[in-house]
Amino acid sequence: MGKRLTIGLLDENAYNEYHGMIASGVRMSAKKHDINVIRIGHFLTDITTRSEYHEKILHEYIEQFNFDGLMFLGWGRAFSNDNFRSMFKDIPTVSIGMGVAGIPSIVFLGESYIEEILNHLIQVHKRSKIAFIAPISPDTRVKAYTRTMKQYNLYDPQLYISEKDLIDLSINARGVRAVDILLDERKLKIDAIVSLYNAETYEIIKALNARGIRVPEDIAVTSYEEGEISRFSSPSFTTVNFLWKELGYYGCETLHTLITNGEAPLVTEISGGVIYRNSCGCIPHSAEVADLDLSRQLKKGFLELSQIELEEIAERIAAVTFFTIKEAWLLLDKFRQAIAGSSEKPFLSELEMILRRAFLYEKHDDIGQASVMFRRILIPHFLPYRRNRKELIVRAEDLFVQMQTILQAKRTVAWFSDEIRSNLLKLTLNEVGQIFITNFNVKSLMDSIETNLPRIGVNGCYIYLFDKSDSSSGLFDNYSLEFEYRDGRKVRRRKVRRRKTNSRNEKANFDEVLFRDDRSYFLLSHLLYVGDEFMGFILFDPSYMDLRIYRTLGLQISTALNNIIMFKKLDDGYRKLMDQAHRRGMADSTAVLHDIANIMNSVNVTTQAMENLMGNCPVDDLVMANGLLSEKADELESFVRDDRKGKLLMQFYADLGGEFEKFSEKMQASINRLMDSTRLIEDIINVQQSYTGVRSNLESVELGAIVDDIIRMYSAMIDKAGIKVVKSYETLVPALVQRTKLYHVLTNIIKNAIESMEKTDREKVLTIIINEEDQKICIRICDTGEGISEENLESIFAYGYTTKKDGHGFGLHSCANYMTEMKGRLRAERSESGKGAVFVLELMTREDSC
Repeated sequence: MGKRLTIGLLDENAYNEYHGMIASGVRMSAKKHDINVIRIGHFLTDITTRSEYHEKILHEYIEQFNFDGLMFLGWGRAFSNDNFRSMFKDIPTVSIGMGVAGIPSIVFLGESYIEEILNHLIQVHKRSKIAFIAPISPDTRVKAYTRTMKQYNLYDPQLYISEKDLIDLSINARGVRAVDILLDERKLKIDAIVSLYNAETYEIIKALNARGIRVPEDIAVTSYEEGEISRFSSPSFTTVNFLWKELGYYGCETLHTLITNGEAPLVTEISGGVIYRNSCGCIPHSAEVADLDLSRQLKKGFLELSQIELEEIAERIAAVTFFTIKEAWLLLDKFRQAIAGSSEKPFLSELEMILRRAFLYEKHDDIGQASVMFRRILIPHFLPYRRNRKELIVRAEDLFVQMQTILQAKRTVAWFSDEIRSNLLKLTLNEVGQIFITNFNVKSLMDSIETNLPRIGVNGCYIYLFDKSDSSSGLFDNYSLEFEYRDGRKVRRRKVRRRKTNSRNEKANFDEVLFRDDRSYFLLSHLLYVGDEFMGFILFDPSYMDLRIYRTLGLQISTALNNIIMFKKLDDGYRKLMDQAHRRGMADSTAVLHDIANIMNSVNVTTQAMENLMGNCPVDDLVMANGLLSEKADELESFVRDDRKGKLLMQFYADLGGEFEKFSEKMQASINRLMDSTRLIEDIINVQQSYTGVRSNLESVELGAIVDDIIRMYSAMIDKAGIKVVKSYETLVPALVQRTKLYHVLTNIIKNAIESMEKTDREKVLTIIINEEDQKICIRICDTGEGISEENLESIFAYGYTTKKDGHGFGLHSCANYMTEMKGRLRAERSESGKGAVFVLELMTREDSC
C-alpha cells in the first residue's frame, strides 16, 4: 500500500452552517478514498481584501504543509491572485463554488435559479415591482435579474440595491438597510424582494413586519440558500437548494481523480432547485408530482397488488428513505388496511413506533423527504382509481399529509435537539474562555487547555508557537510544537521544532505528529492571531463537525496568548525601567513608572470589562430557553408546532447568531484597547531611553486628539462611575509640547479627576476646555469631586505629597516638572461652584517661541 494522500481544504471562517456542510462533503469523499484532509480556516474575505499582510501570512502557512493537492473557494480573494497561483502552481488544485480559468472547478450555476424565481413571482404571483439585493461581490446572478426583468419590460434601476449601497455592512445589517433604502429613501411601492442570504432575508422580513407590512400578502420575499433559518422561520423562505455538501464531496472526488490520473474535468456542474414555501405565497410542496408515464402502464390499483408486488415496493421505499425493508413492509401493510376502510390509527401509530425505535438526530435532513418518496412511489398505484373510486385517492392523500406532518414535527424536534446540544456546548465554551484569559504564562495556559478540552469533546489538539526572539527572521522560519493532545490526554515529550534552513523549499514534517495512527484524518486548522499579532497556529482533530465551536476555541486561545504576550512586555518594560532607576537615580524613571502604572490600571479595567463581557454573553437567555424546552420535553413536538412560545423560540434561535456577532465585536474592541495600551507603554519606554540626559525637542500638536485618546483609554472607568464628559475645544491652534510628557501630565490629571468623583453622591461631570488665554493655550480640566483645600493648592505639586493611602507623591510633582521643561505651567484652582477641583495647563504656541 502506497503513502496515504494528504490534501488541503482552504475555507473561510464564518458563523453559518454552509462551510460545515462543505467540510462534511469533503470528509465523506476523503473517507471513501482513505485520504488525510487538513482544513485551513482563514480570515473572512473582506478582511483579506483590506490586509495584504494577512494574505501573505496565510499563503506562507499553507506552504508549510506537504499537500498532494489543494481545494479552495473560488470566490475567495486570497486564492485568486497571482501570488497564490505562483506559489502553488506545481500542486494539483480544484476550485469549489466558482469556475476559475484553467483549474478544475465544481460550480453551481445560480443564475438559472434566479430566473426561475423571477418567472415564478411574475407569472404565478403576478408581482411586477420586484426589488433585487445584489450579492456582496457582483456575479452572474445580477445579470440574470436584469435580463429577466427586461424581458418582461419590468426593469427599473431604482429597484436594484447594489453592493455599493450596502458597503461595509454585515449580512444582517444589509437586510435592514435595504428596506430603508427602498421604502424610505426611494419611496418605492414594491411587491417583492429577492435576497441572496438567509440572514439578510430574515432581517428583511423582520423589518417589514415592524412597519406593519405583511409577508407574503403585501410583499413577497425570497432567499437563495437553503438552511435551518429558511426551513424553520415564520414564514418559511422560498429559496434555492444550494447543494453545499455536494460541492465539497465532488470537489474532493475531482481532486482525487486529478492527483491519481493526472487530469480531471475542467467543469463539474452541481444541480440544485427552487424550493417554494410560504414567503412568496406558496404552500410548501409536500410531494413531487407522480410519474404519470408509469401510472399509465399500471393496470392494477394499490388494493389489488399481490404480496410479492408489495414486497418489491417495500424494497424500493427502503432504498430511498431511512426505513428498513421490514419497517417499510409494516408501514405498507397498515397503510393498505387504512385505505381498505379500517382506521388510520394503526398506520400512524406504526410510523410513530418506528420513529421512536430508530430515530437518528444526525439524519434529520433525511426525515422530511421520507414522506415525499413514500408518496412518489405509491401514488401511481392509486391513479387507476381516478375514474371509479376517487375516494381512495382522497383517503391516500390525507394519509400522506398526516405522515408528512408527523415527520416534519420529528424533524423540527431533531433540529431543536441539535440546537440545544450546540447551545449547551457554547455555554461550556464560554466558561472555558473565561478560564483561559486568567492565565498569565504559556505553561499555565497549556495546563488549562489540557484540563478543559475533554469538556468540549476534542479528540486531538496540536499547538505550534512562533519563536520571535530573532526579529530579523520570518514567522515561519522558527516555530515549535508546544502542546500535543490526543486520546483524552496531553502527550508529554520533547518539543518538535522547525528551524530555518538554507533550503527555501523545505517544509515542516507534520506526519510524525499529526498522522501517527494508521487511519485517515480530518483536521481543522486555524492561525492564532489578534489583529496583526500572529502567535502561531493550532490544529484540531474534531469529534463532530461543528466548525463554529473550533473557530471560537481557536479565538479564545489566541486572546489568551495575546494577553500573555502583552503582560510579558509590560513586565519586561517594568524591569528595564527599575534597572535604569537604580543606575540613574529615581527622578526620571519614577515618572515613567507612574505612567506605566496608570496605563496598567487601564489594562486592568479593560481586562475586568472583558471578564464582565464574557459574563454578559447571551448565554443566560439560552439557559432560560433550554429550561423552557426541558419543561416541555414530554410534549416537545406539539409545543414547537402549536404553542406560540414554541414558535417564538425558533425566532430566538435564529436571532442568536447576531447576538454572538455583537459579543464578538465588543470583545475585539476590548482587545484593541489592550493592544493600544501595550503600544503606548512601548512608546513611553522608547522615548525615555532615547532622551536619557537630553532635553526633548518640542513639536506642534493638536491637543484635542491627545485628550480624546486619554478619554477613550479611561472609558471603562468613566462608564462604570457614571461620569458625564463635557468637552469644549474653542481653539484649533497647535501647541508646542513634547508629546510623551504632555501625555504623562494629562493622564495623571484626568485619572485623578475620575478617581475623585468615583465615590461622591453628587452629579459627576468631567469638563475639559481648550482655549486661548493671555496668548497662551490653556487646557482646563474640571471635576465635581472632593476638591482641593485653599492651603493645599500649591503644596500638592511638592515631591512626596499625596492624599492617597497607596500614593507615592510622584505624580503631580513630575507633571509640574514636565510642564516647566516644556516652557509651560501647571496650576490648580478651586471650582467657582465650590465643588470639585480645576487644573489648568498653560502651553506655548509657535508664535510664543519666536
